[in-house]
Amino acid sequence: MPLLATLAELIEVFSALQAKGWNCASTNGEALSRVLAMRQYPYMAFGYVTSATWLDSTRPDYITANKAGSGADADDISNGCGVLFLNWLAYELGYSWRSIVQAGATSLAQTYTNLTGRTDGASRFFTVMQTRFPVGQPSQLKVDNPFPLLGMRLMYLHQDGSPMFLLRHYDGNWSATPLLTKPGAHFSAIGCTAVTHRLSRLTEFHHCGISNTTLLHQVVLPSDSIIADAPISFPHALTSLSCTSDTPGNLVVALSDSSGGAMLMTRWEPDRYDDIATWSGPIDVKSSAGNPGSVSAISCASPADNELHVCAVTSDGNLWHTIRHPNGAWDAFGYVKGQTGNPGPIHAVACASPNPGEVHICVITSDGRFWHTIRHPNGAWDLFNTRSGFPSPAIAVGCTRTSLAGELQVCIVGQDGSLWHAIRHPNGAWDPFGWVEGQVPDATPATAVACAQASLW
Repeated sequence: MPLLATLAELIEVFSALQAKGWNCASTNGEALSRVLAMRQYPYMAFGYVTSATWLDSTRPDYITANKAGSGADADDISNGCGVLFLNWLAYELGYSWRSIVQAGATSLAQTYTNLTGRTDGASRFFTVMQTRFPVGQPSQLKVDNPFPLLGMRLMYLHQDGSPMFLLRHYDGNWSATPLLTKPGAHFSAIGCTAVTHRLSRLTEFHHCGISNTTLLHQVVLPSDSIIADAPISFPHALTSLSCTSDTPGNLVVALSDSSGGAMLMTRWEPDRYDDIATWSGPIDVKSSAGNPGSVSAISCASPADNELHVCAVTSDGNLWHTIRHPNGAWDAFGYVKGQTGNPGPIHAVACASPNPGEVHICVITSDGRFWHTIRHPNGAWDLFNTRSGFPSPAIAVGCTRTSLAGELQVCIVGQDGSLWHAIRHPNGAWDPFGWVEGQVPDATPATAVACAQASLW
């Protein structure tokens, strides 16, 4: 019997001993055993996924009451409803698995009430599902945990150099997350991205930091356990970095160093679960794309499989762009301001790809202003446009796509260490910048920021 199935059976035994209402022969108990076992062995869960079966059905209510009758624990529609609801409690509403288990009852609705003191569990859950997965439209969901929906992970550096982490939920609320790095880490620059595991298709959160001549990388697995790779050393002090994923399983890290160089490192995920990921590089970008000058900041994004866009800021405040095509060929660095207009000397850059083939570039100029442009799939550029609404001059910027096609989320750091967030919607409209500390009071002071899509299901 596979480890996942064995663990699920053990969980059902302990649920019976707990005697709080988790019934292994019904929706709630079977769902609990599945989600806890999948949390422990996420890469073995692929053959057990049932969420899409419920989403693509008429969506019967197994929250208010368990599915009745024999064989309920083998019903994929019932199981899909249950596992989605429990994962929603944990990864959208933020309740710990310990508290969920202790809130056990004879129905999932009563478990929700025990946790929250509210009685709207089923209606609230169904509304969320309808908003993101409308009835009658194929869900195309391949995992049992799509949460947080439309969420964004934010990584920032505290002024003491320690990395901190926040999560923005689909409803606009923010929450602090547990420390997602090994204790004692202190960095001068950071980067993060979501990576789809090549085999399981689950989302991993990768984050990197630099400390003098050293690159450090860690992976946060769907179980929230952390894998730390061995540090990678370079001959010169590193000055900036950016992370993206150009194909499932691969992490690309763009780096600049104190010599003005621009480099790429790639982390290749193994083809088997028990193999070890390997790094390749560094690749000298300038040797392939030409030398635009001394690089002081760098960012990268992937708008299509195996296609990588790199943006580099040079010490004279100019911005350059190049593409590594799927066949490995590079375009020469192009002078971006010649296409977009000149917003002034640039000192920080971030880019992301909210739509296939499209790259959004966000920059901070030396006067602390924020600017945005788009490179379209046909190679045309929009003129730089500026957005305001934050009281302190900006010093750093991060941006990411979300699960909603065309949506760009942007975070900036003010000179006073404040964090600000805005959304550019698919129709091109912008929300005003909002003060993050208004929802997470301890989220400052910051010196750098990076953003990543929360899930890639």
